[in-house]
Amino acid sequence: MKRRQFLTLSGIAAASLAMSACAPAREIVKRTRGGNEFVVTPRASAENWRVLERLTFAPRAQEVLRVNEIGRDAWLEEQLAPETLDDWECDSRTRGMDTLWMDADLALNVRTEGIKPELQGARVLRAVYSKRQFYENVVEFWTDHFSISIDKFDCLWLKGVDDREVIRKHAFGNFADLLWASMHSPAMLHYLDNQDNFAHAPNENYARELLELHSLGVDAGYTQRDVRETARALTGWTVNQGWRRGRFEFNAAQHDDGAKMILGAALAAGGGERDGERVFHAILAHPALPRFIARKLVRRFVADAPPPALVERVAQTFAQTRGDIKAVLRAMFDADEFQNVPPKYKRPLDFVAGALRQLDAETNAGAPIQDALTRMGQPLFQWATPDGFPDTTNAWKNNLLPRWQFALALAGNELQGTRVAWESLAHVANDASFVGALQGFSTRLLGFELPKTVADELQAQWRNLDTDLILPSALALVLASTQYQWK
Repeated sequence: MKRRQFLTLSGIAAASLAMSACAPAREIVKRTRGGNEFVVTPRASAENWRVLERLTFAPRAQEVLRVNEIGRDAWLEEQLAPETLDDWECDSRTRGMDTLWMDADLALNVRTEGIKPELQGARVLRAVYSKRQFYENVVEFWTDHFSISIDKFDCLWLKGVDDREVIRKHAFGNFADLLWASMHSPAMLHYLDNQDNFAHAPNENYARELLELHSLGVDAGYTQRDVRETARALTGWTVNQGWRRGRFEFNAAQHDDGAKMILGAALAAGGGERDGERVFHAILAHPALPRFIARKLVRRFVADAPPPALVERVAQTFAQTRGDIKAVLRAMFDADEFQNVPPKYKRPLDFVAGALRQLDAETNAGAPIQDALTRMGQPLFQWATPDGFPDTTNAWKNNLLPRWQFALALAGNELQGTRVAWESLAHVANDASFVGALQGFSTRLLGFELPKTVADELQAQWRNLDTDLILPSALALVLASTQYQWK
């Protein structure tokens, strides 16, 4: 490819502005502009496209066909039973990543360069290639909810076990089991300093985040005394440093065995390790828990400003089912509010994995992909604070340059270890023209064709492109467009 003839970043910016007259897809299907009808791709109805955009990392042709075949509700139920979906394509790409299956004591002996690429690479490969797309999205949600940064001490080596035994094991299960597993996670206890929580010198870090971020929320009405007493109850919950290194253990010698009062519940002296279990049950019984979890789920999957009525209904389902995650998800997606969800800005992983999925690209999810995610602001498993990567538009919308650079590099096959098979995408264009290529990629990636006025304006800007640059130029423009940043 002749780089000097290819799109420059300034050209990308100009084209993105030209396309900004188009609204995100779920608005486009409701209106026309200047007499030019916005057309939804015939391969998916507006409703099906909306569901696929929100519950997958981006609609792949196979998902579109499947939803059209069996319907939205049946597809959702299929996704809620991931064990029934043959995921050989994804599994074959992660099978050689041995550190994903190691216990902590073995993983702690692996060099950094062996652990980190596999942990981060597997996250991208699963987002791109897994047929269990809704499951992978929910895994991503819980990963942020119980966020652990691998930049802290041994967390890099321990997070793999946490990802496998806490997040992935319980993502579609019961919240109580998920919380209990997290409370016993060496990665979490290490990350939030509970291994330094002693009877004579309580460390409140984990106790505070357990209440504020993992279960009840800062507005739940608990007090600083509750935080302090929770920390006392969890003294001795630590990480083994001996021959069972990296595993959870209770050290009675570190535990404060005195009487405690936590969230209105009295804990008698002499409770030992059971003090932590009593904290757990007090959290599950607290009325703030269902609403806190419901609000976070609705914010991630429905709207940056969660509709209060929907939050309340989802919270009621959480309470009635005692935290059945699948039931809670069904309640959210069966709601009328989900039929008219406002657009949400794609987080970097959504943007990168989505582009790779929709183009049927080959990738090893290596350093160039990870570097792109870092420049966009989402270095996987490396959010510095325990609140997890943000899930609202304002956190991401002002960092477009790295996305444009990724669009150019992907379209030009300049990312080592990643390849767009242009020979299999030649049929995407409606015809051999630049406008035909634009409309073809717009339909494939956005779910609708561009208005004629916009396509004609872009054609005028790029009318002198060499023939071999038409497809990659059109693709880069669509990937860099305002519309592709939204779902």
